[in-house]
Amino acid sequence: MMKSFRDELRCLLIGRGMPYEKIAFVVSLVITVLFTVMMGMNYAKDTPITVIDLDNSRYSRELVQKLDVSRFLKVQAVLNSPADPKVLMYRDKNYAVVYLPEGLEKKHYNGEACEVGVFYDNTSSASLSGVREALNEIVADANNPSSGSRESLQGGMLLVDRLLFNPHDSAANGEVVGFLTFFSSMFFAFAMLSLVPRLKMEGKYYLTLRKGMAFDLMQRAIPYCCLWLGANFLGYVILRFWGDINFNGSIVLFFVVQALFIWGLSLI
Repeated sequence: MMKSFRDELRCLLIGRGMPYEKIAFVVSLVITVLFTVMMGMNYAKDTPITVIDLDNSRYSRELVQKLDVSRFLKVQAVLNSPADPKVLMYRDKNYAVVYLPEGLEKKHYNGEACEVGVFYDNTSSASLSGVREALNEIVADANNPSSGSRESLQGGMLLVDRLLFNPHDSAANGEVVGFLTFFSSMFFAFAMLSLVPRLKMEGKYYLTLRKGMAFDLMQRAIPYCCLWLGANFLGYVILRFWGDINFNGSIVLFFVVQALFIWGLSLI
């Protein structure tokens, strides 16, 4: 049992075939480091926000409540003093910071124009679409007489936004992951394609056919699958600590899906 697996592992370690155990990790390192550097080490975020409420009035608290109940947003904290938005956005803590200026309530009910400042972490423009939509809906509701009470008939609220970190809307981590998967799969396929010619050269191919080729080749693919998983996991670790990529799922399910993917690739 598992004789073919042990034989293939021995051939892999003594260097009789393609040095896949080295190539897999080298490719993973080169792809993650090279493309992360080339694409500026940008990273994607979630959609929590922090509100800096300098007015601290009934009206401003109602706006904060509307933000919090929006299906797109989650208010992580409400501050009543100025703060640096870059600090609040550090390491995925917030995706946007909303500034409610002092005198917001007074200007609103006096019919004066009032500006609400928004700082966006623009590392991923697609992820910000929900934040922008929610803020625009709330501002439109505050400025639309037909959707509010008599108290909300006046005022002209304006959003004044500023994009931080990444004005060109790049999403480097997603592209690096794509390159990592592509090149890792390509070199894995090269290693698997050399399996049958090597078995023929060693005189084991026809013996394998008589014994049952499918199960035997599946055993021989196990070392390569493990190396592929290990090399790609190394690449994701680099992206986590260097590119600050997020991982919010189950690590067990992640490995199961990756294993099924590479196992299916080996059978093809």
